Amino acid sequence: MVMHRIRRPPPAERAAAFTEAYHRLYPRVLAFMLRRVGDRGVAEDLASKVFQIGWEHVDSRLLWTNAWFFGTARTVLAEHHHRAPRLAELHRRPAVEFGRPPATGDDLRALAALDALDSLTEEQREVLLLHYWEGLDSVEVAYALRRSRSAIWLRLYRARRAFRAAYLSRSGSW
Repeated sequence: MVMHRIRRPPPAERAAAFTEAYHRLYPRVLAFMLRRVGDRGVAEDLASKVFQIGWEHVDSRLLWTNAWFFGTARTVLAEHHHRAPRLAELHRRPAVEFGRPPATGDDLRALAALDALDSLTEEQREVLLLHYWEGLDSVEVAYALRRSRSAIWLRLYRARRAFRAAYLSRSGSW
């Protein structure tokens, strides 16, 4: 078996490619982390770690894709949760805490959707969030989750079906 080494781009080219990827993806990776840890400071630290890993370990700018960064973000997040076990944090705080007016119909539908999402398995929730919330296409989701495209299509189908059933049971209408 012949092993081929990936050519490392010249430093200036590598820095420019990384800077472009950073400006394009840092806000999305930060939002991804913030939604999962709930603390802005921790989310910023974790997002920075993702880009540190990108800079230190990737030899080809071709690997600095959306899917690569979100796959790395999932790994960094898993390591964070493994290192710092704690009680599950509350996902939502009462509207009063944020000084909002009483809930509207849209708020109630959003709460029903969040409750439905919470009722799914971790696998179902993750595939839906990566696809719909993070905006990754099925190929990128497959890369981020280290699964085949056909496996992701099947997971998306099943997750959509489970979400719809859970949402309908909570809201009474679609």
